[in-house]
Amino acid sequence: MKQMQKIKIISKRSVHSVMNEIDLLTKLRHPFLVNMVYAFQDREFLYLFMDYCNRGDLRYHIGNARTFSEEVARFFLACIVLCLEYMHGLKIMHRDLKP
Repeated sequence: MKQMQKIKIISKRSVHSVMNEIDLLTKLRHPFLVNMVYAFQDREFLYLFMDYCNRGDLRYHIGNARTFSEEVARFFLACIVLCLEYMHGLKIMHRDLKP
């Protein structure tokens, strides 16, 4: 779950960015993306419920393994390329790619 405090969003002048993020996340459905399942808000917070990654994200695996075999690195890279290809097909450019 991603929880965002509304007052911080407003003070950082990020309302448009957050609304754009939510709009994009509602359109994306891909097995190699962390998809948004549900979103709601109360008086103080926005809540985004995302897919649960029970085996960890790429950052976890990088920290845990330190190095990957070429085969594992190729698999992770292929997953990333497939996601970017999917998003580009929807005319969406990812500007903050991270593990």
